[in-house]
Amino acid sequence: ESKRQALLVSIHPEDYRVELLDQKKYRKLENQFPNKNIFSELIGAKIEAIEQVDFDRIMKFPCVKSGTKVSEYELYLELTGRNSNLILVNRSDSKIIDVLKKVEPKESSKRTLQKDYTYTLPPPPPQKNPFSISSSDFKQILLSNSNQNLTELLTKTFLGMDKLLAKDILFLSGLKEFAAEKLSDSQLESLWNNFKNIFTKIKECKFHPIVIIDEEQQKLGVSVLDLKSIPTANKIKSDSVADAISDYFQIRFTQAEKENLKKQILQIINSQLKKLEARRINLQAE
Repeated sequence: ESKRQALLVSIHPEDYRVELLDQKKYRKLENQFPNKNIFSELIGAKIEAIEQVDFDRIMKFPCVKSGTKVSEYELYLELTGRNSNLILVNRSDSKIIDVLKKVEPKESSKRTLQKDYTYTLPPPPPQKNPFSISSSDFKQILLSNSNQNLTELLTKTFLGMDKLLAKDILFLSGLKEFAAEKLSDSQLESLWNNFKNIFTKIKECKFHPIVIIDEEQQKLGVSVLDLKSIPTANKIKSDSVADAISDYFQIRFTQAEKENLKKQILQIINSQLKKLEARRINLQAE
């Protein structure tokens, strides 16, 4: 059954993300975004695929537009924190057609993101690809960094690894948080097996997405896997990864709204308190 969906792309420095919206959610958000003539070349084009570049934080959308002539584009979404960006590129010569956040030559010695410049990918991150690591290399990394905290070591060494996932690998291996120097051969093997199993599930898209919250219903994160180290009471299960991402940001934005409202109320109360304090001083003087 075919259905209309919208792709929400955000390059906000803190809330950067991609969300897949159904028609109801799209209609609700549609009026919040003024109709601007951004990437007008893509109007009427068809997205052929959605690809991830080398398991990095970069997504590529090959697009084709039919008309008097066929035009082929590539839309790159770079979800790289404060430097997140969206760049439209001509597929035939890799020239930039348009970019949301322009970067001039004087601003960066590594890349210029301006119209008519050749597009190049951001420098690759220092972390290793977890899908291409061998058992011996994995164990050697742990042993050669024996004085480091295991969670921090896993997080900084492998792409796609955050603290929640690293702690789950330790939990499944029956290990508590300690330095790698205390690991036995059997513990190393257990760590490797659980590491491999988790990334095999991710590679095969065997997802059980969840939103993770704390005791006060504050958001902590989102995971494509049902992490065993997280208590059931702290997990909200979602039907799909897209739903989990939407749910996570909905919780996040609701919290932000509450914080803003709290701030406004406190400003009003403090203003009234100052007035009352001034009145009290005047009454005492009288």
